[in-house]
Amino acid sequence: MADKDWRTYWTTYEEGGTDRGIVHDVCNGIRMIAETGANDPVETMALSIAGAEAAEALTEALASEWALYTPAQVTATASAVFSQLEGVLANLQALKDTLDRMEARQETAFTAVAHDRLKHAAAAVEFARGFAPGVIDALHSLPQIVELPRDAHELLVAAAGLLGPDAELRTVHEPGAYREDDSGFGCGCEVLIACDGDVWRACTAATRPGT
Repeated sequence: MADKDWRTYWTTYEEGGTDRGIVHDVCNGIRMIAETGANDPVETMALSIAGAEAAEALTEALASEWALYTPAQVTATASAVFSQLEGVLANLQALKDTLDRMEARQETAFTAVAHDRLKHAAAAVEFARGFAPGVIDALHSLPQIVELPRDAHELLVAAAGLLGPDAELRTVHEPGAYREDDSGFGCGCEVLIACDGDVWRACTAATRPGT
């Protein structure tokens, strides 16, 4: 394995050194229940459904041509997916234990067949999970050929460079002075693009000056 355990790539991943604000936004509902403990079927079912919806949404996200850009992003995502397998394995065992408790309370009966099938499903998941270290190691070893912009300002500078001589970069801060924040408004700099006699302003969106 590389320099750390495969399970930690998703927990320690940071995009450009910024905080993981969107991660917190997406996970807040789950964390709210997890911190206090799911104490009834409503919360238990909510957690199971949230996990299923997240898995389906990730499948759709990964189908996008621009889903991920770097080996580090792929590694962190794969680490999270394999960690989900660990969760599935633990949850299959927990379902078996739940059946035992339900049967003991006489809420159900004749659980032997379901128990056996859960056991075999868990064995299949455990087999798949065993590939995690090799997969993560291979992904972590991939070279990153392009260097992505680290913040909104570097993104704007890169865009100006791609646009060529028809683009003019106008800055409002000293080089290296910009610090990323959560405002969503970028760094305040802009790119002016000349096209067919018109001048367009590019910041977070391309607009004519004054609009």
